[in-house]
Amino acid sequence: MITSDDVSPSIQMSVMSSQSNTDDDQLVHTSAVSSWWDSTNLGKTKNVYSSWSVATASKASNASGTLSYSKSFTSSNSWTGTLKITKAKLDATVGFNTTKSVTSTSGFSVSVKPHKSYKIYYRRVYQQYKVKQRKVYYDNWSGKFSYGDTVYVYPKKYQYIEFKAVAE
Repeated sequence: MITSDDVSPSIQMSVMSSQSNTDDDQLVHTSAVSSWWDSTNLGKTKNVYSSWSVATASKASNASGTLSYSKSFTSSNSWTGTLKITKAKLDATVGFNTTKSVTSTSGFSVSVKPHKSYKIYYRRVYQQYKVKQRKVYYDNWSGKFSYGDTVYVYPKKYQYIEFKAVAE
């Protein structure tokens, strides 16, 4: 179903006349074409990651123990590419709010050995989708569809915080 949010109508009208055998006869042709951008969710493509950031570090010592890190993270969904459809249409196509922010607490612990220093790193993990946007033309008189440019946009949905520990 096409709603007013989905359609950015573009109507082109033309009137042509042609001469026949008599000057009084004229043949008039008219056409009206509507156009809009359509979208199709091509599904999940891959996980994408932010860069690793240092969360915390320990210095080498004679003691063993546990190095822990916990933090409240705010992460946002987003997209890359050229958006031809409305944001509302993109959200409906992929089934999630493409600019929603989520705040949650995540943590990680590692057992430390004597005489080693450690660093805990974190990064955000997103699920990437691929959305095909296609220009649709509809001839209102003939009832025929035709298609123009195709442009892709890649929404990313936040999944979780990934941690790793590195001994040095």
